[in-house]
Amino acid sequence: MVIGSINMDIVVEMDRYPVTGETVSRRRVSYLPGGKGANQAVACARLGADVSLIGAVGDDSFGAKLLEGLVAEGVDVSGVREIHDMASGVASIHVANDDNSIVVVRGANDALKPALIDACHSFQEIDILMLQLEIPIETVLYAARKAKTYGKKVLLNLYKRKGRQSCMVRRD
Repeated sequence: MVIGSINMDIVVEMDRYPVTGETVSRRRVSYLPGGKGANQAVACARLGADVSLIGAVGDDSFGAKLLEGLVAEGVDVSGVREIHDMASGVASIHVANDDNSIVVVRGANDALKPALIDACHSFQEIDILMLQLEIPIETVLYAARKAKTYGKKVLLNLYKRKGRQSCMVRRD
């Protein structure tokens, strides 16, 4: 099981970053399903695992498209809830000169609270729980503690911050 973020990544490729106050023409824009939680779930499904995702999307066109993509990848999305009157999470990714900058708007991901987890899935049925830090920290801690009470393995993916590498941590 993966509990985590689901975002629409809007990737803008450009020759160079603009300076403050400047407008530059973009080379290309792409809309790609993403979010660390969704990416983990898709990776597991592609490796042949039975994987369920607990998350939240908005009631916008991105939400529908994100769910469609997850289903096409073989991810069980019965634990993904559509949050009314909220936009789906979005990551604006600017790419230039083999580097990038990212702005994340968490949107419906902020609605992923412990009560939603309890309503979606039984921890007794899973082997491993995967988490990351693009959802509320209270939810991450709640899910990890709950999984451990059932003797399940918990993997936490720490996202990259400037000067630090992303890594997987398992704590028994």
